[in-house]
Formats: sequence, C-alpha cells, structure tokens
Amino acid sequence: MMIKFIRFNTYLWLAAGALLLATGCKTGDKDKKHPLSTLELHAEVGRDNGGDNEMVPVLREHPVYVNVAKETFLDAADIVEANVVDDLGGFKIRLKFNWRGTQLLESYSTAYRGRHIAVFAVWGPARWIAAPVVQKPIADGVLTFTPDCTREEADRLVKGLNNVADDIKKEEKF
Repeated sequence: MMIKFIRFNTYLWLAAGALLLATGCKTGDKDKKHPLSTLELHAEVGRDNGGDNEMVPVLREHPVYVNVAKETFLDAADIVEANVVDDLGGFKIRLKFNWRGTQLLESYSTAYRGRHIAVFAVWGPARWIAAPVVQKPIADGVLTFTPDCTREEADRLVKGLNNVADDIKKEEKF
C-alpha cells in the first residue's frame, strides 16, 4: 500500500510540474537549476477498434508511424539513472531502471520481441523521440536508444530525469 501512495504522490508532483510549465508560470532561478522531465515507454500493439491504442509519429524529419498502447508500461518514476552516452558519430540515451522497472522491462521485452518500444518524453517540448525494436529480452534493466533530438535537448531531458529520480529517492526515505 505504501508503494501505491508514493507512486500517486510522484504522479501528482509530476503533473503539477507539467502544469506549471504549460501555463508559462515564471519561476525562480532554483527551478532553472532543477529542471524536471518525464518519459514514458509504450509497447507496439496490433490495430484494433477498442480505442486503447493509437498511431503515433516517431522521428520529425521522416516520421515512422507506430501503433502503440495508450497505456504506458514504464515511466520516469521507475528510472534511477539516465545518461547521455557517446556513440560512433552521435549519442544515445541510457536509462537504468529500479527493481520494478527492470522486471517490467524484461517482461515486456520478452513478450514484444521484434516489436517497437515507443518513447515519449517531456522536457520542455513534448514528443515521441524514439521507437527502438526489441531484439532480445532486456534483463539487466538498462535501455539504450538513439533519440530524435539534439545533444542539448538530450542533456536537458537527462538532467530533468535525474532530478526526478533524486526527488523520488528523497521522498522514499520518509
């Protein structure tokens, strides 16, 4: 029961932060140093008329449309660490999940092998930034993908995700 209470407070806190960003509320210097971001993972699913899935555009220049479940299976509340890592000719985002996130990622990557995991992120802009194809089960709780964003946007997103992870750690201590 305690876990549900913490998750509810986390979602409420993230929603309040998103609302403040959306309304254009001028914040102090502290918020500029402590930006918040959120991220959601959605599984690719088959099309049906149930209304629980939607076609989403991934990539801005040449969009690829992926039909995903509307319900997220992992989000920023399960991330313990995010990093931007250099790759040949570019960069990737590396997400490390907590125990719960690791279990869900392994389960979904096993069940949806050969399909996309669509990544939706909010760090100022809000958009679908990646849809890596699951090649094999991800048992170590680490998801690495190439995002459709600039290096500066990726750095801002990762900083915000790490700030959320730090805030959740502080909240869980109480």
